[in-house]
Amino acid sequence: MYEEPGKISDLQTIFLLVNVVGATAIVLLPGFTAAIAGRDSWLTPILATIPGLYLAFLVGALGRLFPGQTLIQYLEWILGSLFGKAVGLYYVFFF
Repeated sequence: MYEEPGKISDLQTIFLLVNVVGATAIVLLPGFTAAIAGRDSWLTPILATIPGLYLAFLVGALGRLFPGQTLIQYLEWILGSLFGKAVGLYYVFFF
């Protein structure tokens, strides 16, 4: 199967998201949670996994629903032109 250069599948997107979020959580999370939660800080990564996986699968599903489009393009289709562009602009500046 031949894929165009620069295109990744939805499963590859999910793996990338899991790695990026996981690396950030491993580096930053323990210090913050230990300061706030104390002995219960071990619960934080477990509870944070649920919405993180949901978001990863949501991004993958949107990629399957809108093949060949970028996140910004299908945000405009889902949310409307003005609000979709605003959310896309926020997303770009956030990262």
